[in-house]
Amino acid sequence: MSQFPYSAFFHNSQDLLAILRLNGEIVKLNRAWKNRLSLDPASLEGSSLLKWIHEEDLDRTLTLLGRLKKGKPVASLLNRVHTEQSEYREVEWSMQPEGDFILATAREVNRVQRKEKKEKHFEQEYFRQITENMGEVFWLRDAGNDQMIYISPAYETIWGRSVASLYENPMNFLRSIHNEDRERVIQEYEEYKKSERLISEYRIVRPDGGIRWVQAKSFPVKNDKGKIIRHTGIAVDITERKQAEEELLKAKSEAEKANQTKAQFLANLSHEIRTPLNGVLGFAELLEKTELDSLQKQYVDNTITSANTLLSIINDILTYSKINSGEINIEKDSTDIREMIESTLNVIRDLAHEKELELLLNIEANVPKYVEIDPVRVRQILINMLNNAIKFTPKGEVELKVCFTAISRKYGRLHLSVRDTGVGISETDKEKIFKAFSQADNSNTRKFGGAGLGLIISNLLARGMGSEIVFESELGSGSLFTLSLDTRYEGSVAITHCSQIRQVMVIDDNAASRIILENMLLERELECSLFNHGSAALGHLQNFDGYDMVFVDYDMPGMNGVEVVKKIRAVGHRLETPVTVVVMHSNDDSQIHELFSGLSVSHYLHKPVFDHKLDRVLREINEKRSKQEELTDRDDFTASKPSDTDVAESVILIAEDNKMNMMLNKILVQKLLPGCRILEAENGREAVDLLEMEHVDVVLMDIQMPEMDGLEATRAIRMQEKYTGEHLPIIAVTAGALQEEKEKCFDAGMDEFMTKPVDAQLLHSLLIKHLPRTEVVAM
Repeated sequence: MSQFPYSAFFHNSQDLLAILRLNGEIVKLNRAWKNRLSLDPASLEGSSLLKWIHEEDLDRTLTLLGRLKKGKPVASLLNRVHTEQSEYREVEWSMQPEGDFILATAREVNRVQRKEKKEKHFEQEYFRQITENMGEVFWLRDAGNDQMIYISPAYETIWGRSVASLYENPMNFLRSIHNEDRERVIQEYEEYKKSERLISEYRIVRPDGGIRWVQAKSFPVKNDKGKIIRHTGIAVDITERKQAEEELLKAKSEAEKANQTKAQFLANLSHEIRTPLNGVLGFAELLEKTELDSLQKQYVDNTITSANTLLSIINDILTYSKINSGEINIEKDSTDIREMIESTLNVIRDLAHEKELELLLNIEANVPKYVEIDPVRVRQILINMLNNAIKFTPKGEVELKVCFTAISRKYGRLHLSVRDTGVGISETDKEKIFKAFSQADNSNTRKFGGAGLGLIISNLLARGMGSEIVFESELGSGSLFTLSLDTRYEGSVAITHCSQIRQVMVIDDNAASRIILENMLLERELECSLFNHGSAALGHLQNFDGYDMVFVDYDMPGMNGVEVVKKIRAVGHRLETPVTVVVMHSNDDSQIHELFSGLSVSHYLHKPVFDHKLDRVLREINEKRSKQEELTDRDDFTASKPSDTDVAESVILIAEDNKMNMMLNKILVQKLLPGCRILEAENGREAVDLLEMEHVDVVLMDIQMPEMDGLEATRAIRMQEKYTGEHLPIIAVTAGALQEEKEKCFDAGMDEFMTKPVDAQLLHSLLIKHLPRTEVVAM
């Protein structure tokens, strides 16, 4: 080494300089070792550096010598060197490999520096112990050259590969990533450079072929100037979590398939039951309208009741299944709340009348005209609550009350309450109310019937709308069920004001009915006098000749409405102005008209009384009184029966493969359209072929038919109409009651949808709608 370049610089430098071999043998030391540490270079040269190092520092020194052998520099190596005075001096080395040699500089660390170095060493050791005992992989990489600065041993446990492979090339980890995930991970790493944060989940393939899932989180480390100097991160083995998620997804998928299978089974079962039930109920209703003796009438009534009960149970089970399968969607639409409630009460009005219950409707004046709700689901809830109230009320009344609380100019809370005077619920049985297939008292199942699904379905639907049904009840004192819905609202109801009507008398034995009608009349600025029986009212009428109108309930004890009106007419000659009489009733219209024939009844109002029908009556009476024209006997709903002059020109095509249902549909249509022409098709193919030869006004189309079903036939008809420019009304008549069936019908191009058993009144209204120029005779 005598020819070593810069030898003068080497020997005269004040820094501790050394030339070592890669195995640690000392080749050359400069004079500073003698001057600073009292070590004679000549006595050390040729010996191993390790001989002079404190034994506690040997492992660390050997580790870094190994790094130097691989051609990698060591920026800082702190160890203690033994001097000739038998003491150790702490030295910090900086070493650079050059071929077979190591060029090293060293400096003695003073007491302050030693303290700082010890603290730094403690921190490093603390950091090492933490990271090496972590189950997660911790890593640190240089931002400048992408070299790996540190990676914890957990890498070898999870990846099954050595940490040395990453020190050699940090990008070696890409080779372990599953082929299906590699491109995505590379893309995510590129995006990480822009977003400065990365969370990625991917699979790795271990050398033994095992696949593990890992979650890697990376983020940059910046200096005090905001420059990124390091990249660090943690990788966690999430294989167990992923396996659990896959098992959960598999279980969820299997559960969904099971629910779909169950729902499809119930849908098919419903279809198969509805088809024969359509015949049972339809022919029983037709039989009811024939000449029957009292015993036969009783048998037919029982048959119809049993069929309707079975139909109700089928509907409840099907709806409950759909809710549990997550197939019920809640849709909000701007809804005329009064119109929706009227259609709801029309459904259950006859049921209340059969039990001789007073059915009441109480809508407060501030209820807006339009609210944003799901009218189909709310109507379903109301029907369930009302049916339940009627079922468990042997006598008395059932009231539907509608209230509204404005929260802001656009939002408010709608309250729908059903109150009854029925059997009530005991405290111990209240918890069973919303449990499926149960009733508060098992004896109720025997006494009142039903599957116990009505209220549970209603409450599940309410929850789907963000609400819940609450109830109050006392055994023997009736119940109150309430549904509250937050909703947007708009519009107010216009109130009719009558200049020719001022004083009104109300005669009704039901207190709640009197009060409700009084409030409705007071809202219209009319003065009211209320009486609970005819005798008191007649005495008052004789002594006070100032009433413009009298509302008389037909069904009252002691003296019914007919007797009251007769006595009113008997004292009428004593009054200066004949009093206008309006009869309120819950009976069949034709029966009521016959009972009051010749008594000059102005109008008839079905109970419960609806706002718009009361307004209509008041407007017509006001106009008549203003013209001083005497009113004649008339019906609240129809002024006269239409003629059937154009019926013979109507042509109805019925496509139905079931012979019994074909017969029933023909009879129903013939009763609605006497003299009309009916064409028959046993399947969709026959229906399409007939339309090419015959003119048809309306098609009643079954869905499930052989050769070509109703959906295919409808599509074929609509395809032909693209060339003709015409549109033939097609009404679906099917035993399928699912919403999906209805949507399929409309998607195929059908105009209307009816489920079996066929509702004669609904068929009646649909024929009127699609045959506007044909006179239809009401059944």
